[in-house]
Amino acid sequence: MESTTSKCVMVLDENLPLGLLANTAAILGITLGKHMPEAVGADVLDGSGKAHLGIIMFPVPILRGDAEQIRAIRETLYGCNAPNSFVYNAV
Repeated sequence: MESTTSKCVMVLDENLPLGLLANTAAILGITLGKHMPEAVGADVLDGSGKAHLGIIMFPVPILRGDAEQIRAIRETLYGCNAPNSFVYNAV
């Protein structure tokens, strides 16, 4: 994914409980890192000097949607054969 021309976003089912939303976002983040290892940056230090491993090089907004919105996004992505896209319908 070219960060100057492409964007990454997660759209999660707004009806999932908070724990499942967090778990889903974490798992999708790991999947993103596996499929796009170049997106994982170098380790960085915070203001107190503590290291944080492999911070991603671009923001990944997490949005909510209902089942119909997620289904429509899924169909759009599959219909246009969007490169570097992966869509999960249910957890």
